Order: sequence, then structure tokens, then C-alpha cells
Amino acid sequence: LEGVVAKRLDSHYQPGRRSTDWRKVKVRGRQEVVVAGYTKGQGRRSRGFGALVLGVHEAGGLRWIGNVGTGFTDAEIERVLGLLKPLERADSPFPEPPKMPRVRRSDVVWVEPRLVAEVEFAEWTREGRLRAPVYLGLREDKTASDVRRERAPLPDVIRKGRRELRLSN
Repeated sequence: LEGVVAKRLDSHYQPGRRSTDWRKVKVRGRQEVVVAGYTKGQGRRSRGFGALVLGVHEAGGLRWIGNVGTGFTDAEIERVLGLLKPLERADSPFPEPPKMPRVRRSDVVWVEPRLVAEVEFAEWTREGRLRAPVYLGLREDKTASDVRRERAPLPDVIRKGRRELRLSN
């Protein structure tokens, strides 16, 4: 489900007209993630990083779920990079190094997977990647080994148009 339509209580639907009386409120998920590396920054970010490489723990080990490159201030990039530099390592912490679209292997700096961040995102893709993640901050109250993919509980009823679908466990 992409979102919810909200309207002013006293408003009326007006076909063909847009109004501030009706709004679409997008549903966004949140996920704690393990920082497994970063991509080298380019252009304005050449002194920092381009994106953080993200993972979650599963039965087979750490699994890549995407990268996040938005939501950072310049000060936060500098702060996070200062925490990542001492954690750098030569090889990938993933059992199978991910193939990242539009990222050369030489542009990835791997780190010990110890830092936990929180991101907001639009949805999970079929491949198990985060769509449109945005960095919210580091979670210093969590350990990386505790980070798993969060599963949202399904509501008992999902309404689709005039149809009502009842879900059972």
C-alpha cells in the first residue's frame, strides 16, 4: 500500500480539480541497518563519502540491502566518516560481495560491520533491497549483531476499492 488519502471533514470531491482539502499521505518504512562500507565521494563530496553500504543479518550472514546517499548534512558526513575510517578492512564483510549497479568495486571501502544506522524508505523491492532510502542517523543504542530485517505485522483487514480482503494467519 503506497499511502493514505486524507481530507478535510467538511470538503467535497470536485472532479478534475486539485485542492489542498485532499492530500495523499505516503507510508514510509523505517529500518535499522548495519553499515558495511561506503562508496568514495565525488564532486562536492570528494572529501567524504557518496553513500553508505547497508546490510542486515540473516541466517547465512550479513546480506546487502542497498546503499543510502541522501539525508546527510556535510557535518554528519564528516562525523560518520571519522567513525568509519578506523573500521576499514580489505575485504567485504558480506559472504558474497554485492554487485552494486553503477558502482565500481574499486570505489567501495569496506568496514567492520559495527555501526548501526536508521533509514526511512519507500518499500522493499522483490530482490530484498530498500527503495529510496534516506539516512536518519546512527543508532548508538543498538549492536550490529542484533539488526535483522523488520517485518511489519499485516493488518487483519485490507480494503481494496469496494472489496474487503480478510487475511488469516
